[in-house]
Amino acid sequence: MTSARTPAVEGLPSPMPAGTYDVIVASADFEETSSGSLKCRIDFTVATGPHAGRTVRSHLVCRPEVPNSVGYFFAQMRALGLSSADFAALSVDAPGSSIGRALVGRRAHITVAPTPPPPAVLEAQAGVAVDLLPGL
Repeated sequence: MTSARTPAVEGLPSPMPAGTYDVIVASADFEETSSGSLKCRIDFTVATGPHAGRTVRSHLVCRPEVPNSVGYFFAQMRALGLSSADFAALSVDAPGSSIGRALVGRRAHITVAPTPPPPAVLEAQAGVAVDLLPGL
């Protein structure tokens, strides 16, 4: 029996194995999407274990028109230690950059689940789906 594994594409790192990792937020950027949604790109650095130093990227999108999207977005922010009081204290001039700065250095546990590339994309590097776990 062979394992179903997505091979690394030449020049790209192999996909992050599925599992739970202790991470630190290395960077967080916010932008408005073309549809007007808020998108947060978070780069995590694995802090411990055999994959220490590797980067895992996650995108969180807050779409007010999609049921549960706002609640999910803020639940993920709470998992990273940001409370409603933290959001209230952020700069109104550049709230996205203030949130990003507030996230850098935060520790978390994440669960990584590899996702296959879309069927139309052959020879593509697998992506990752990331779920934040509360408590660190």
